[in-house]
Amino acid sequence: MAHPANGTELEFDCLEDGAMPSENGVNIFTDGSKLEGKAELLALDEAVKCARRSPECCHNILSDSRSALQMVINPNTNHPLAVQVRNNIKEIREKGRRIKLYWIRAHIGTVGNERADELAKEAALKTKRKADYDKCPVSFVKRQIRKDSLDEWNRRYTEGTTASTTKIFFPNAIKAYTIVRKIEMEPIIVQVFTGHGGFSKYLHRFKCKEDPSCSCESGTEQDVLHLIVDCPIYSRQRHE
Repeated sequence: MAHPANGTELEFDCLEDGAMPSENGVNIFTDGSKLEGKAELLALDEAVKCARRSPECCHNILSDSRSALQMVINPNTNHPLAVQVRNNIKEIREKGRRIKLYWIRAHIGTVGNERADELAKEAALKTKRKADYDKCPVSFVKRQIRKDSLDEWNRRYTEGTTASTTKIFFPNAIKAYTIVRKIEMEPIIVQVFTGHGGFSKYLHRFKCKEDPSCSCESGTEQDVLHLIVDCPIYSRQRHE
């Protein structure tokens, strides 16, 4: 990576809706759609490489990804593609050739941009080939590991035979985690959510009570769901 003192000062111009670069040159439109703009960065890299190989002396690179352009012009961005784009632009300019970056608004009918979008979609849907760029940042790996871990946790939770009472309130473990974090837990709330507490059915299970039935004399086992939904003893509180 180049030392900051030897870096290339870059900027990009924003074109008004439908406008084109005022300076003559070969116009190269880019398109890409991927998390965090990596596909658009790759498209910019390929466009600059194309300009470097071209016999023409002037090139305009037009992109509808402001975030990718900002990564390129920011000297503190150390993403390999952004660094490579900056280095190639520097090499082109050191040879006395002109290359400029532009941001254009997407989906407003600009012919070159619409054509780039069309070709990108066609390539994505119809072309079967190895990825041109398959590297990913550590942040993506961490995010993917966390997602996979949460999915596995939720699978075990939903398919497991335990926590039947908890599943009444929280059928999805991932959503449950988000909700429970916002609740100030008290002993009675924990007992209700888990079914582990002073309920006849639970106490009978551990031989702390002879009869699992509710005192409402309905002949029904006293558990959380019965007390909340059916027990006549609490019918008044239920309707208040």
